[in-house]
This record gives sequence, C-alpha cells and structure tokens, in this order.
Amino acid sequence: MSASSVDGPPARRRQGHAFLRRRFSGLLAGLVFLGTGFPPASLAAEQTSPQAVQTLEGLLAGFASMQGFEARFVEEKTLSLLAIPLRSEGRLYFAPPSSLLRDVVSPTPQKIFVNASQVRLLAGGREEVIDLAARAEVRPLVESLIWLFTGDRAALEEAFRIEFVSGAGAGADAGWILRLRPKDASLSQLLARLVIRGDR
Repeated sequence: MSASSVDGPPARRRQGHAFLRRRFSGLLAGLVFLGTGFPPASLAAEQTSPQAVQTLEGLLAGFASMQGFEARFVEEKTLSLLAIPLRSEGRLYFAPPSSLLRDVVSPTPQKIFVNASQVRLLAGGREEVIDLAARAEVRPLVESLIWLFTGDRAALEEAFRIEFVSGAGAGADAGWILRLRPKDASLSQLLARLVIRGDR
C-alpha cells in the first residue's frame, strides 16, 4: 500500500465524547493508517499480484489469499483542531484471522496489539488493556483493518459506506482508493472517514 488517511470529527462535537476520543486516540493514529501508509516495499505487496487492482472484489480477494504480512508505514492523523497532521512511522504485522500489531518507532515508541476480544496498548513502560466487548460502539473502528486484511466485505459493508476507485481516478500512480464512512452515529462521532490508498 502506498497511502492512506483518516479525518476526525468536526470541532463542534460535544464533550460527552471527549473521553472516547482520548482513550482511542492511539487507535485512530495507528489501526487505521492515518495519512500516508505502506510503501510498495512492503511484504504485502510482494505477496500479491504485480497487476493493478481493478475492483473491490479483487482487492479483498488479494488480501484474503495472503497468509499474513509485515509492512512499513508512514501515517498522518488529521484532526479539525490541528493546523498540521500528526505524523508517525513504524511497522504493521498481521497474522490471520485476527492478530494485528502496530509497532510505532517514531516520534514516540508505542505498540498496539489487537485480537478478537481486546486491545493492548504499551507505551512509556505502561500497559493498558481495552475490552472490545465493552466498547461495541468503537469496535468497527478497531476491527476495520482486520476485516480488510481478511477480505470480509460483509463486515465492512455492515459498518461503513464503501467507495472504491481504481485506475486513473485513483491518482497519478493509477493505484486504488478505498473510502470508508461510518454508518453508525456513535462511531461517526470519533471518525468522519477512513481513506486507504494503495497499488497492487
């Protein structure tokens, strides 16, 4: 993958959602590729066909056929309250069916591990565990990449409005763009949209 971005909610959101925004800011900054994502050197690209992806079905089938991967990422989180995006770099590891590790190297080391039932955040020598069963309203945010990497279109469509563009319409690299917009009002309080760009 080559690029991606996420837009946060408008500045007018009420304080009632401030706790969730703080609690899951690490997830917004990592599990959903904020900004400019995986370069073509990633193992994911090596395991897939060198041909351009033409359809959403082809993209999901390509991910579903992989037996896991490791990829370098550069990401940006865009928030309406900030003049410039927040940028970080690191590596992402995925092992089917639902194990995802985001290892941030800079600017601040951090690890986020996701499985089917919980999220573990490790930073500054401290560990926090989040029970996904108790956070149903944000579960699609946490699991969105897992659904993508396993090719689970039904789960993606249940939680998001999907727009897929390939070829020249995707930009100069003639790759593809996947745009996801939350259907649920609670999730839309945290995330306005998720945009993932890539080639192959």
